[in-house]
Amino acid sequence: MSKDLAPGSGEDYERFFSLHPDLMCIADSTGHFVRLNQAWERILGYPASQLLGTSYLDLVHPDDLDATRGAMSTLDSMGEVEGFVNRYRHRDGSWRFIEWRSQQHGSLVYAIARDVTERRAADEQLRLSLIRSRELIDSITETLWS
Repeated sequence: MSKDLAPGSGEDYERFFSLHPDLMCIADSTGHFVRLNQAWERILGYPASQLLGTSYLDLVHPDDLDATRGAMSTLDSMGEVEGFVNRYRHRDGSWRFIEWRSQQHGSLVYAIARDVTERRAADEQLRLSLIRSRELIDSITETLWS
């Protein structure tokens, strides 16, 4: 095995955390970020260092706050939340849909999240297209019966 790869070493985990393409973070029991990876800047525009000590709730869309608090309550009682989606504010003021998987270990919450904004937009376009197609078919059927 190469000396460059040291499975299980601190350097190995640090490299994995830093290079991961999805959002990764660790928050304390009060919901404040204690560690974030570099994807936060690429996906949401914030340098990780700027968000240290910030509450995750400060970035959540106001309409998603109750659901986010509910997910955190589930995390407290069950120890894990998977597939939860909320909106996070991008540094430019826009909103991104973020899908979370979180686990609680002691007083820390470990989370990994993926930006699903484009997927949700594509799903919505498909839904609207299906509605328009159904309306068109219904209109043609009514015309034929007339």
